[in-house]
Amino acid sequence: RGQTGYELSSAILNQPPPPLPAKVPVELRAVIEQCLAKEPARRYQRGGEVRAALDTIQSGVVAPWPAWPYRSAWRRWWLAVAAGVVVVGVLTAAYLFVRTRPAQAPSQALTIKPLTSFIGWELGPTWSPDASFIAYAHTKYGHLDIFVMSTGGGDPLRLTTSPADDMVPRWSPDNRYIAFISDRGTGINVYLIPPLGGLERKLAETHISWLNPPAGALGTLGAFPWSPDASELLFSRLQPSGEIAVWKINLNTGDQTQLTKPPPGAADLNATWSFDGERIAFRRDQRGRFSLWLMDAPGSPSVSLPSTTLETSGASEPELLLGDEYQNTDPAWAADSQRLVFVSNRGGARNLWEIDIGSGRLRQLTSGPEIASLPATSPTGGVAYAPYSHQLDLYWGRVDQPQAEHQRLTSHTRNNLNSRVSPDGRQVVYSSDRTGNYELWLLDRATGAERQLTDHPATDGMADWSPDGREIVFLSDREGTLQLWVLEVESGRLRRLSEKSFSIPFEPHFGGPRWSSDGKAIGFIAAGEKEQGLWVIDPQGENVRSVLAGVIGFDWYRTSRRVVYTRTARDGSGTLEMRVADLETGKEAILLRGPNAELVVAPDGRGVAYVHAASHLNMHLYLLRLAPPASPGELPRPVGEPQQLTRGEGIWHVHNGGWSPDSKALVYSRDLDSGDIYVIENYR
Repeated sequence: RGQTGYELSSAILNQPPPPLPAKVPVELRAVIEQCLAKEPARRYQRGGEVRAALDTIQSGVVAPWPAWPYRSAWRRWWLAVAAGVVVVGVLTAAYLFVRTRPAQAPSQALTIKPLTSFIGWELGPTWSPDASFIAYAHTKYGHLDIFVMSTGGGDPLRLTTSPADDMVPRWSPDNRYIAFISDRGTGINVYLIPPLGGLERKLAETHISWLNPPAGALGTLGAFPWSPDASELLFSRLQPSGEIAVWKINLNTGDQTQLTKPPPGAADLNATWSFDGERIAFRRDQRGRFSLWLMDAPGSPSVSLPSTTLETSGASEPELLLGDEYQNTDPAWAADSQRLVFVSNRGGARNLWEIDIGSGRLRQLTSGPEIASLPATSPTGGVAYAPYSHQLDLYWGRVDQPQAEHQRLTSHTRNNLNSRVSPDGRQVVYSSDRTGNYELWLLDRATGAERQLTDHPATDGMADWSPDGREIVFLSDREGTLQLWVLEVESGRLRRLSEKSFSIPFEPHFGGPRWSSDGKAIGFIAAGEKEQGLWVIDPQGENVRSVLAGVIGFDWYRTSRRVVYTRTARDGSGTLEMRVADLETGKEAILLRGPNAELVVAPDGRGVAYVHAASHLNMHLYLLRLAPPASPGELPRPVGEPQQLTRGEGIWHVHNGGWSPDSKALVYSRDLDSGDIYVIENYR
């Protein structure tokens, strides 16, 4: 209280708040007191953290998991309390300027310190068995290499020198090897190298490509994929049907065994062995949902009955541990093998959390605006992880003026991508997560004004314009799974395109629907009976049909008769092929072989822009010029060598967007990541 503004501000800053009523539960009391803490660093840094703390109270008092529905009456009461607490926190913050540290812990009990501070991006740490060293990947030389560094400081030792990306090192418990993954021209494969350097050898092939969702590649090896005796290693492998399953390989015999059988369209990743060898945890990605699963390890005393096992694998049927509306990824076992550290966005930003396996109780370990990734735990109790910052904005580049500087269209510290230019060239539709989840936005090219088109807790993205510019087709999981939706731009009216449900993979840069320029068809990527492929549907939501199998990405070639698409070669080499197909005659031809994806065809049919990846951290846009067909029965032909469209150092990754109507310019996304390795020193 205060009689004047000065007295009021002085009271807020210095006087303790009046005591809460005795009936307030002690857990809720702790949340409110943290909101009212005088020191800025001791307060919650954003409203999402308050909500997460209240979720933790609820899960501990009422039901460990799964979380209760948001619409329950008493949960609305909790959220009302949270809203009041946030208001008090905002009033306090009005008198103080707070600069949030990137790796600050919400609880003063944890001590978090940076281990590295190098220019570039360090990620994927792993502990040596005695926790005296950490291995990690670093972009020091323009691509990811494996380094080893003493936790006591000093210069790091570079282990790998391949021009490809070597990443996700995983130290064996017997100290003989560091396993890692690398994209050395044949997709992501698993390699071994001694901890002090030496001869590398390939251990297993995963058939996963960097041009699949990058999260799939980084999840090939879990936090601790080794069996306790170091005789076996877990890894993820792409199945012929399109799913990603967990496998294990025996280092002594070379035998490889499939451990999980993911449902259609799912990916099982980040498989990690508990330190006691009893259980395996992994994450499952399916239709935009990210959940944590547990299974008994092969050969453990607690393996389930044979009737619940996969054929010949000796592994038990997995059980869901944590599956809710949040993205729960990157599990790592605590030293006691009774808790999991994992990454989740349940507090707003992606931070580290802990779940107790027995009770389901959740605890937030870190807070901050950076994105936490790939935590690694040690048997001695430490946690290492890699918070990183991410900048992804839209750019406009003139293809007809190769030397002209590309224009930056957006400036936001979040993701802005999947851009498409309107048929009149005046507007760009794109998806952005600046509100906390992906929504559709509209950018006026002349004025730079931005307008939000959708506002829903779901994921909305990968949009494309109708030929008349009146409607936009996009993907959304607002009814639980990713499906096709159509939005009237002016009125804002929404309609689901088809009542039929499709198994559409959640791939942020591939598979988005494309409206043919003749207005007759909408194409999209969805799972088929054996593998994912290209499907076609009428703009009225009728006449759904599968037209091509094995399609990764595609775009129409001028009309709804021909498509240009990317697939993996059928010869087993793992090579990516850019192909053109006539859907009426079935005639096909190869346009380009090599790393290519995220392609968009010029409206005049005289070129296709695509992403070329020397490695995941060395990507550029290229243009393959085409000679249009002289007759309806012919196919376009490639002309000359591909032309590089983006330039400069520091462009480590680009995502394709769309052409201007006159085929003279492109809108695309460019992103840059940076981050260091942090260590929670006193995690127990």
